[in-house]
Amino acid sequence: MNIYRNRTYGTLRTLTTTMLTPEEKYDQLKKDYDDFVYIVSHDFRASFRKISSLTGWMKDDLENEDLTDMEDNIKLLQKSSLQMNGMLQGLTLLSRIDRIEKVVSEVNLEALINQIIEENKITFHKINYTGQLTSFNTNQEKFKGILNEIIKNAHLFNNNEQKELFVDFNISNEKIILEIKDNGFGIENKDLEKPFKLFYNEHFKTRVETTGSGLTYVRKLAQSENGTVQILNSTEQGTTIQIKL
Repeated sequence: MNIYRNRTYGTLRTLTTTMLTPEEKYDQLKKDYDDFVYIVSHDFRASFRKISSLTGWMKDDLENEDLTDMEDNIKLLQKSSLQMNGMLQGLTLLSRIDRIEKVVSEVNLEALINQIIEENKITFHKINYTGQLTSFNTNQEKFKGILNEIIKNAHLFNNNEQKELFVDFNISNEKIILEIKDNGFGIENKDLEKPFKLFYNEHFKTRVETTGSGLTYVRKLAQSENGTVQILNSTEQGTTIQIKL
């Protein structure tokens, strides 16, 4: 992996974080509950129906001694099972956010990004750094969880031979402001809030298998630290995500 370091030091941007009122927290919890009920009754039911149909077809084929489509149906059954397993893993991660230990430690951004890339066994042709690149203190486990999902997506939704990351990092009034841009193929649906919905998937230019829980997890991690995550823009030249903590 080649890393290109381009540091610039300009005027720091400021950030104010608004704490949620008890009423706002209640409304958010109610919305999360309603979303969960919908997911269990819709997304999981659809997967169960698919598995039930496939096993029924396979039973009929075996009874009729017709094995023509058996291999394809087995592959579809395995795919559906893996999809359901991924959905359950996503729900498990979300349920554990509030139980992540609140330990603040020193973080070096470049070292952490390199660690995430190595652990996921992915490569980028270049990583372009700008901003105020210094070590800082934060909840390292949650911060790593946020970066991990964003960096995996930047690699996964990218069909360029030379995949690149652009990382801009600043600290202002003890607030972290991080923007990560890739040179992938972007999001077709221009509603940039939809990818944060749990199990949301859309048709991409390249077929990509995901459970659609990664960005949901990222946002919930940020919110647990009174932060925000949003997609600033997404075009055919790449997607930019901003994290404020």
